[in-house]
Amino acid sequence: MLIGLELTNYALFSHLSLGLTAPDVAALDDLSAVGEFYPLGQLSAIVGKNDSGKSALFAALGFLSDCLIHDVPFASAAGTRGGFAALKTHGSEGPMRLSMTFRKDRETFLTYSVGLDSDVHNRPYVKDEDVLLTTFKDGKKETRTLLQVAGGEGKVVARNGEESVAMVDRRHLSLGAYGRLLNYADLCWIYAQITRWFIASDDTEEEPLTGHTKGGHRHVSPRFDNIRNVLEYMEREDPRRYEETLAYIRERVPDFKRIGDAFLDHGQRSGSKRLFSLLLLLTDPKPRPLLCLDYPDQQMYHDAIDVLMFEIREYLRRHPTCQIFLTTYNPNTIEALRPGEVYLFERPEENSSVKVHAVGRSEKVRAMLKEGIGMASIWYGGYFEPEPK
Repeated sequence: MLIGLELTNYALFSHLSLGLTAPDVAALDDLSAVGEFYPLGQLSAIVGKNDSGKSALFAALGFLSDCLIHDVPFASAAGTRGGFAALKTHGSEGPMRLSMTFRKDRETFLTYSVGLDSDVHNRPYVKDEDVLLTTFKDGKKETRTLLQVAGGEGKVVARNGEESVAMVDRRHLSLGAYGRLLNYADLCWIYAQITRWFIASDDTEEEPLTGHTKGGHRHVSPRFDNIRNVLEYMEREDPRRYEETLAYIRERVPDFKRIGDAFLDHGQRSGSKRLFSLLLLLTDPKPRPLLCLDYPDQQMYHDAIDVLMFEIREYLRRHPTCQIFLTTYNPNTIEALRPGEVYLFERPEENSSVKVHAVGRSEKVRAMLKEGIGMASIWYGGYFEPEPK
């Protein structure tokens, strides 16, 4: 489970720290203090004004995943990213750095950090990488380096001991190579986590939310443009699951219950289409470790949002090792959240760095909630923001 991250020199983030980060793990003396750092949990909601970096966070996670699956130049230019120079914080010095902290089980933490830079011709490459394993057993803390590479050379720890690393091509991440080999169990685990993230993409407004190309697809795509293909695959491969899934969704999507799945063929977007697509994603028998949903409540009436939030909770209950991150500024969604699940992104000025406030840290918010004031009202009142010092 991803419990914390740090981004340096990526897009709007000259430096962003969220949840329990690598320095926090290094500072821990025992497990009892973990909660003091407000680690990211199963459900995390990012709120904030426009251009405060909410969607940029998801873009960074998608970029890292693509770097592992492909290579850094490919990931930098994919989609609308525009190349490494466009991704790096304008005017920043030093490499771009992305650092992720995972909790593998109650006693085991893994941190993965990668530094990326470019040469004089603006060609991106991997500057350095490292993976640290921290365990807390029998009251003792132990930290080991599993992977350490700089300039394409370093070391990696396998089952049989330490080995030398010499990367032929510095466009590729070392974790992308060793994470595919079963001899490196912890590296395999991190690789599987990051490369299976689902980062919802909604780039093109002209295209419908649901679409249909040739053939069946096993999983819903990040753009939600292959719903008909997923249904086709499911109907062919597992008719019983197909009928059960449609019956399940039919009871929850108003238009589907009224006119059947013909509404998926309409060109325009709608809240019912969005809800149908999200519920289909949440019924996937092979759930992703992390779903990043950018404004999943768009165009939804309040009763549809109630359905969505209930089903998100049910999904996380069924899959206790899975997570969902979402962005929102809908009061109905915020009303269904708990203080510890909300993070406020704030960007005071256009060229300033993004600041993050863990709403769960606010004693005033917790006290107001106990008094019966709803989360949406607390948000409207401006109490998610920290008090001026």
